Amino acid sequence: MPKIRHGISACSFSVAGGSVSMPGAVEIILNGYYDTDISGTLNVPSMLSHVENLGYTGKLRLATVPDNFCAAVLGWSGKTEMHTSGTPVPFSLSWTVKGTGERFTLHKCFALKPDISAKTDEKGAAVSVVEIPLYAYYDDSGRIMTIGGT
Repeated sequence: MPKIRHGISACSFSVAGGSVSMPGAVEIILNGYYDTDISGTLNVPSMLSHVENLGYTGKLRLATVPDNFCAAVLGWSGKTEMHTSGTPVPFSLSWTVKGTGERFTLHKCFALKPDISAKTDEKGAAVSVVEIPLYAYYDDSGRIMTIGGT
């Protein structure tokens, strides 16, 4: 019987070296990103004449963004967001799926600044999450994602 996926745990990132924990990871949403040659038609055989798997786009939802992620990946100085220009910092992202024990690793990710929101409802402050836009591409050896065992 297949195991049911219950959520994510043990999320971590790595920039040129050791893994750093990202506590508070709530959800990851990934959409496949392809370059397709559809030749101006929706005819399936023509549409699939050339498909290049480029990776994923999506978002990582966190209860809070760790300071070390902000510094290493987003270029912040302490608690201050700084102006940045140039090539984003690549990093790997790993997480475990609760229930199945599968370990996923995206090998070459890029992140943009987080989307931040907060709201109050009639009962008081509501729990809010921070969404980090993610882009995962293939690394120098062609790897996009690795799925490890249980």
